[in-house]
Amino acid sequence: CSACKKTENEIHLLRCGKCKSILYCTPECQQTHWETHKPLCSSPQTRRIVGYNKPFHGLRNNTWLKGRPELDVFTLLIDVYRLRMSDAGQATDEAGLQQFLTAAYACGLLPAWWSPEKELDCLCYSRDGAKWSDLTHPKTYKDIITHYKSTHLEIQLRVFGEGVYG
Repeated sequence: CSACKKTENEIHLLRCGKCKSILYCTPECQQTHWETHKPLCSSPQTRRIVGYNKPFHGLRNNTWLKGRPELDVFTLLIDVYRLRMSDAGQATDEAGLQQFLTAAYACGLLPAWWSPEKELDCLCYSRDGAKWSDLTHPKTYKDIITHYKSTHLEIQLRVFGEGVYG
């Protein structure tokens, strides 16, 4: 639960009715968390990754994720990991994503608001079968270019991945 931090092992969690990405255990927890979640919440059909002015400067200065909405950060991190695994001919899984997030944090590449709770939220986001970011649906670089309608973002994802994996 994004408000009280209960897990799916403890209680059945419900999704935000609008964005379908944030989990809550009760309507009361959803109400409590709404002021935090409201600026980031949008319909999955209307969500687009926010553009970035001078992205390669941000990649060089470790600020590429700075100022982006939370769900965009989750999506980009998942896609960096997914693209890297696709290039290596390896399957994606939650344990691998968690290792990638830990490595990205250790490299100082994650936003200042990142926390263990946000890592769990990102992992939950990667399990949503209705979303692009669901890890059970492998993606290739061609899928990523088509999805983002940009070859530039695919290159940015690769550069970010190099910053994590070396």
